[in-house]
Amino acid sequence: MKREIKSKLMLDKAIRSEPLAFEGFDRTKNVQDQLQEIYRQSLPTEIHRESLNVYYNILTHFWLWNRDEGSSDGTMEQRWLAFVMQEKYNKVWAGKEWEIKEEEKRNVKSRY
Repeated sequence: MKREIKSKLMLDKAIRSEPLAFEGFDRTKNVQDQLQEIYRQSLPTEIHRESLNVYYNILTHFWLWNRDEGSSDGTMEQRWLAFVMQEKYNKVWAGKEWEIKEEEKRNVKSRY
């Protein structure tokens, strides 16, 4: 039950944080499939043509990310959401909100 509440909170906050990316997101459909599609849409167009290779590459990238930066805590849905938010929007889950990764905050400050 606690994991379900956390998953819902993380998804709600992600949708609020990036409303355009989650436009048309349907909570009645498989969440992981939709997250993979959101990530796939961010790939260059030429990669989309080879759909079998695309999903193999996405899964490989996810596996490597999960091994190196992800957490073994949480559900697979939470991990996919964290992966998409970090890879596409450079945001990490801070317990209650999605926040821009620290390195990016420093880079933004140094630009101005």
